[in-house]
Parts: sequence; C-alpha cells; structure tokens
Amino acid sequence: MADTKIGFNQLDKPAPLYYRRFTNAYIVCILPAVSALCAGWGFSDKASNRIGLMLIFSAALVKGVGMVLGNGQDYVPTNQQGDQSP
Repeated sequence: MADTKIGFNQLDKPAPLYYRRFTNAYIVCILPAVSALCAGWGFSDKASNRIGLMLIFSAALVKGVGMVLGNGQDYVPTNQQGDQSP
C-alpha cells in the first residue's frame, strides 16, 4: 500500500490488489443487489431511471479510478522469452 500512486502515468501499471477486489465485488455483487432492491421498492419510473443512471455512473467511476491507480509494479508481457542461453 505504500507504493500506491495515482496519476495518468500509472495507466500501464496494475491497480492495488485490495482495489481490484473491491471493484470486482462492487460490480459483480453490490450493483446487481442494489438494482434489484430499487426495482422491487416501487419507485416511480423517473426515480428508477435516475437511480439506474447513478449506479451505471458509479461503476464507471470505480473502474476509471482503478485505471489511474498504480501499485508500483509493471505488467510483464507474456510473449517475451527470458534468457535462453545454455
């Protein structure tokens, strides 16, 4: 967590593990549950549309922040071979 940085120079670096886990839980579990709760609550159509838009925007916001977070590590291309000297 000490190496966590935020900025556009972090676009090629992975986000911290805790943030990636939060993002997965938020998009896979929390957003659908909140959507189902709001759909069954009996809001008006206008309110349901606004809630849906806010939920979609929040998912985009969470993913967008994850793009500019970096944990100090670099991605390593899998197509590069290491030193293969005998």
